[in-house]
This record gives sequence, structure tokens and C-alpha cells, in this order.
Amino acid sequence: MACIYAPPRVEHATTTSSPRWPPIVAVALGGAVGTSVRYAAATAAPVAIGRFPWTTLALNVVGALLAGVAVGRVGRWAPLVVTGFLGGLTTMSALAVEADVLFRDGHHGLALAYVAASTAGGVAAALLGLRAGR
Repeated sequence: MACIYAPPRVEHATTTSSPRWPPIVAVALGGAVGTSVRYAAATAAPVAIGRFPWTTLALNVVGALLAGVAVGRVGRWAPLVVTGFLGGLTTMSALAVEADVLFRDGHHGLALAYVAASTAGGVAAALLGLRAGR
């Protein structure tokens, strides 16, 4: 989910002010917080090798939901909130590595289920967030 997000120009954005720092600083600050939350969650709910990576799935789906809600609402705060915090909270790289490890260890069905659940869950959550954020 970590991507450069440029919010659409929307008249109804609820932001009345913007951060007073350069966007790269906002991305770094948001990313530090989002990554810290992800690390805390992964530490609190570790997943054993060969088991379904529920923690990463939950973080990615929740992040997609929040990103959907945030689109059009955070305005100039998008670098901090969407690209930084939510980009740090979610992780495509962990999804790819966890799926690869499951597959290489012979858990083919589990790996495919994980990728399918992550993809379908993320898209569904983002769509739900977009509807809720309107």
C-alpha cells in the first residue's frame, strides 16, 4: 500500500489548514508512526512459520479501509496521513515475503488463500471506506 498519493482536488475536503513542513517531512513523520504501530502489532500478535499471517492481513485490510475513508477528506494532510501513516501501517513487502515462505515450505493452499484474502479484503475494505468517507 505504500505509494505516493496525491489527493484529488475536492471542494468538500474537511481540512482547513495544512502542515507547516515540507511534504517529505510529513511522509517521514507519518511513516514513523505507522511503522511503529505495525511493529507493535506484529510483536503483540506474532505469527509462527507455516501459519496464516493474520496480523499482516488485518493491518493491510484496516489500512485499506482507513485509506478509503481518508480519500478526499484529508486534503493537504494526505502526505502525513495516507502516504506516511497508512503507507507505514500497511505492507505489501511482508505480504509478498510471507506468501513466498508459505509457498516454498509446501503450504501452497495457505499461500494462495493468503494472497486472495489480502487482495479481496483490501479492495473490499477500500471500497467500503470510500463509501463511508463520502
